[in-house]
Amino acid sequence: QFPGLEQTPYAQLSPDGQKVLYLRSPGDRRAADLTARDLSSGREETVVGGFGEGGFSLFRWSPDGARVVYTHQRRELRVLGSNGGEPRPLWFSPDPGVVVKPLDWARDGRSILAALVDETARTTRLVLVPADGGELRVVVSGNRGALEDWARLSPDGRFVAGLRSEGGKSHVCVWASDGDQETPVTEPAARVSPGFWSPDGAYLVFTSDRMKTQDLWAVPMRDGRP
Repeated sequence: QFPGLEQTPYAQLSPDGQKVLYLRSPGDRRAADLTARDLSSGREETVVGGFGEGGFSLFRWSPDGARVVYTHQRRELRVLGSNGGEPRPLWFSPDPGVVVKPLDWARDGRSILAALVDETARTTRLVLVPADGGELRVVVSGNRGALEDWARLSPDGRFVAGLRSEGGKSHVCVWASDGDQETPVTEPAARVSPGFWSPDGAYLVFTSDRMKTQDLWAVPMRDGRP
């Protein structure tokens, strides 16, 4: 437990387990600050002041814990050092109706998985953005509600696990990062969470009510298939 962080819905442990990155509200209507707390010393420092503008508070650690990617003003991805400093623009949507959401960072640090949510066309795209800048690559796209804007990269970066929904039911699905393969992993269920990969990529772990109770499941995976 982390005293003082009970009320924040957004908190992430650093890869080395030494820090927590979280949103600290100033207690009024101003945007919260993205704050890092050292768990051994209790020392805190502001990483991004006035964070969460526009109602979005999305951020992800890099695998080495040295950088953070976050959404700025809904339409832009920015990267900065985990100790603060000057942020670097990474990708910007020219369309004001598109919201960009960082979802995961490849283990080799070279690319970032993001969701591009078009609120006008009502579509979602899962894309890979080079961490050093450049053209993004679309992994999969679909209508909002059919393709969820939440996903995770496999540890080797070859696959993306997420959710497809239809008729009020969802199933865990895996896509090849190059967009050439789509594989359903589970049967449709009314309540199912997106999959988390095990550290070695050998399992996808998720919750589902397929047995009429909410249970934790693990599916063995090989080459992106169950």
